[in-house]
Order: sequence, then C-alpha cells, then structure tokens
Amino acid sequence: MADESEHSMYYASPFNFDPTVQETFQLPDTVEILDLTLDENGEGMVGAYLTGDQKIAIAKMLDEMGIHRIGTLGFPAPVSREEVEIAKEISTLGLHAKLESLASTREDIERALECNVWGVIIRKPVSALYMVPADQPVKQKIDDFVALASYAKEKGLHVAHMAQDVTRANSTMAQDIILGIHERVGLDELCLTDSQGVATPFGMKHLVEWVRQWLDIPIQVHCHNHIGLGVANACAAVSAGAAVVHTTVCGQGHYAGMAALEEVAVALKIGFGVDIGIHYDRLYELAQRVESFTGISMQPHKAVVGDQAFVKSEEIKDINALIDVTREGLEKKWFPFLPEFVGNKSRVRMAQKVTREAVEYNLAERGIETSSQNIEEIVKRVREITRRERRVLSDNEFRSIIDDVVKR
Repeated sequence: MADESEHSMYYASPFNFDPTVQETFQLPDTVEILDLTLDENGEGMVGAYLTGDQKIAIAKMLDEMGIHRIGTLGFPAPVSREEVEIAKEISTLGLHAKLESLASTREDIERALECNVWGVIIRKPVSALYMVPADQPVKQKIDDFVALASYAKEKGLHVAHMAQDVTRANSTMAQDIILGIHERVGLDELCLTDSQGVATPFGMKHLVEWVRQWLDIPIQVHCHNHIGLGVANACAAVSAGAAVVHTTVCGQGHYAGMAALEEVAVALKIGFGVDIGIHYDRLYELAQRVESFTGISMQPHKAVVGDQAFVKSEEIKDINALIDVTREGLEKKWFPFLPEFVGNKSRVRMAQKVTREAVEYNLAERGIETSSQNIEEIVKRVREITRRERRVLSDNEFRSIIDDVVKR
C-alpha cells in the first residue's frame, strides 16, 4: 500500500505506512460496516429507546451516508409487534443498504422473513463460559444451529454464524463447532464476537488470522468496548482480513457499548488507508442526531464527534496560533484531522480565561461585526458566568449573550 500519511484533510503518522508495518497486514479488498444502532445492540444501552419515526430517520441517514448494512431487528424476547412493524417499514424505504437481523430461534427467523431482511446472523456460543446449558454436547450445539440455518437458507436468507464469546473460548472446541456447522450447512459468513470486550488488538488480529487458515469465507467482527479497545480490536481484525465490522453510532450499547461507527470509519481511513466509501463529512451530524433522539449524551471530548474534539483554549497564545494557521492555510497541522472531514468545525471555548481575542475570533467565525464597546460587554458577561459557575458556556448560551448585547 502506498504511503497515505498526507491527505488534503490530515497528516497521518508515516509510521502507519512503513513497509515493515504494512507487510504484517492482510487487508481485504473492501470493508463493509454493519451498523447495529437500530437493533438490540444500540437499544441495549439503558435509556436509549428509539421511536419508529426516529429509527426510520436514522436508517435513511445511514443509507444516505453509504453505510453498507443495517441491522433492523434482533431484540431480546419478547419482541413487540411495534418493533416488527418498524423493521417492516424500513424494508419498504428502498434503501441501498442490505438489511440484516440477529436470530437465536426459529421464531426470530420467521420475524426476519416477515421484515424482508437480506440476511440473518444466527447466534451460537462457542465458549464454555457462555453456553446454556454448559454441559450440552458439541454435537447438539451443531445440530441446533444447523436446523435454524438450514431453514433460513431454504427461505433464501444470507446466513452468518455469530460465534459468541469466541475470544474466551477453548480454541479446539470453537474450531470443532464452527467447522461442524460450516461443513453441514455452508455458512455465507462467520462473525467473530468479543462478547465481553476483553480481547486486545494483538489477540484479535491473531484470532482472525488463525480462523482464516482453516475457513475460507468472509469474516465479520463484533467488538464490545468493555476495556476500551472496541475500535482498536475492530481495526486490528480488518488488518488481518476481516471484511465486515459491526458498529453502533457513538458506540452505544449495553454495558460499555460497542465499537463506534464514526471512530472505526476515521481510524481505518487515517490509520490504515482503508476508505470504506462513506460520506465522512456527515459523521458529526449523524452522531448529533442519534444523541438527540436517544437522550444519551456523549462525553464532550469524545473522539471524532465530541463537542470539544476540536475546541481550542480561550487563552491568547492559542487564539494567535489558530489565527496564524488559518491565515497560512495550515489548519491540518494544527488538528489531528480537519474538523470539516467529519462535518464538524473548530471552536474556541468560552471559559474562565476568556479574552477579548477569543470573543473576537468567535464573532468572526459567526460573521458578526460589532462595536468595541459591545465586545467588552460580551467578555464581561462570559467571565461573570464562567467564573461564578466554573464551567464552559455552551454555544447556545454564548449566542444568547451575543444576541442580547448586540441587538439591545
């Protein structure tokens, strides 16, 4: 792969593209995203309930952005008629994305068929730590899966095996189950699942490489984020040849969530030179929409789409530096990547050390011209609030101060 460390929107690390690093990779020809924000993975986050209209809006936006696959169903039992009807409506929208559903039972597959999905991902644990009942013979586990998969294939569904908890499994037993299933039913894809989010990138890369030695079908990966390595594990899996990555917007999900769509997309592009072919400049908008729908707030410093991901200090030294790089067209040296790459923008925060220069910069960004007296009044009000309450002003609060001072 060519050195892609310099791009119009960023400077990546040249170490990423050093031949000694690149020769360890087995990157697939294409990488697809299966986003699970709308199924049990996204809504598995406590309080992240989405209405039907909200799900439809998110599905449309994911599709407009070029997301390749969307999970529309797969809730833990009991599954309501409302959930089924929403998934059915999404299937009528004429989306380009392939629609998929998670399944564990024949009833799940019946619902998937009713919702007109393209494929099902049938869950079957391959770890003794994750099996219920734990003492069920391997042959029985294979037989149970084959019965479901055979039925799904008869109905024309694309079938993947979600090998749950494979990262904690005994390798021999996991291989016996996966191969036993594939030999009898002919899997379309295999999903390697870090169900408890305990793998490292090194372990995940090794796992994908190991599986590809004895199984020649596309590999999906489903990485949870319980020790903070979800995105790193997903990218490591891609470097070993995984072709499909499961994500949720903002990393939402039960416990500590999943690999975040926006972070995986940008990390693959900047870190590995892998362009997944989406509209990156809508990632911030997507995150904002999901946040507003679910009411689940992102931490302000969240990578890629956090409100402070491109915020600079209000101190004079930073304002002057920001003005200099803007004037010289060197912004991409100032940021890890230009905020416009993901549809965001740089900001100067309005906080306790606010200066006149900071206020002037923010006014200029908004295209607002006003008197020196008004600028001094804005500075005064910002300082009063931020020092009294020891916090950063929101954009809306700053806008209100401007409106009050400039329009009075």
